[in-house]
Amino acid sequence: MSPPSTIAFDPGVPDGTVLWSGNLQTNYRSSNASTGGYVCPSSAFNIHFEGTTPYLGNNLYTTGIPGISYRFKMTGPTTGPIIYPSCFLQKYFPHICWINELGAGMTNHTLSVELIKTGSITGGGALSGVFAHWFVQLGRSYATYSWGGSVVIQPTIPTCKVSMPSIAVRLRDVNVNVFTGVGKTSPSQPFDIVLQCSGGNTGTSTDVYTTLTDQTDPSNVSDTLSLTKDSTASGVGIQVLNGTTVIKYGPDSSAAGNKNQWKAGSTGNGTFTIPLTARYIQTTPSVKAGTANGRATFTMNYQ
Repeated sequence: MSPPSTIAFDPGVPDGTVLWSGNLQTNYRSSNASTGGYVCPSSAFNIHFEGTTPYLGNNLYTTGIPGISYRFKMTGPTTGPIIYPSCFLQKYFPHICWINELGAGMTNHTLSVELIKTGSITGGGALSGVFAHWFVQLGRSYATYSWGGSVVIQPTIPTCKVSMPSIAVRLRDVNVNVFTGVGKTSPSQPFDIVLQCSGGNTGTSTDVYTTLTDQTDPSNVSDTLSLTKDSTASGVGIQVLNGTTVIKYGPDSSAAGNKNQWKAGSTGNGTFTIPLTARYIQTTPSVKAGTANGRATFTMNYQ
């Protein structure tokens, strides 16, 4: 199968819409064994026509891309006679034909391939390898259909930028007597990371992931932010929370799957707000009063 290297579409169309279709022309040399063709011995057996990916029902097979499925149909020969055409022509996969005599071979024919929208599409992907086959005995393919290389499937999804790249969080003065033991915390103070997202087709969304990095100690992967070197207090650190979850720090990287990267949510076009809170936490048995500042960066990843 040799479609365009990239298949782009509007993912906001209704479920059941054909996003792309194409015809695959087979390339059998002939049905004559003496000229190097493909021949089956005379026999009686079932030929199964199926996709090689999980079957979803209703003649649909998964592509591995959420919201997009395959549909296949053999539409006819391009040259020469075809054996038992009424058995499998114009039939969607999966299909079974009972063959009680096949002493020649299969001539060139056409397979129609369709990509169907079957649900919410939140991202793209790629198609590659074998996607359908015939078999007589499971595990032994008589014919296979495959993509000619990797085909990129790309809906237009939103991209985002940070509204305010620098955010100052005031933790306010805290009496040292609040810290009566390791793990004791001060009242939390709220702040937000705000994104402006645009450019996506109707109905698309992007998953927003975030990594916080300790700028005083970039190797820190705990859930407590170090105090800056100019801080005069000791015995405390700073925690940032997303809801009730204390966020751990990780390397300053936007790579997907970065250590301690966390999912902030999903968004379409428009404003997306990530609500957070910050607080002090006691880290040693004794606390010394003074200034207690921390500095972290946040790095976004969109999927």
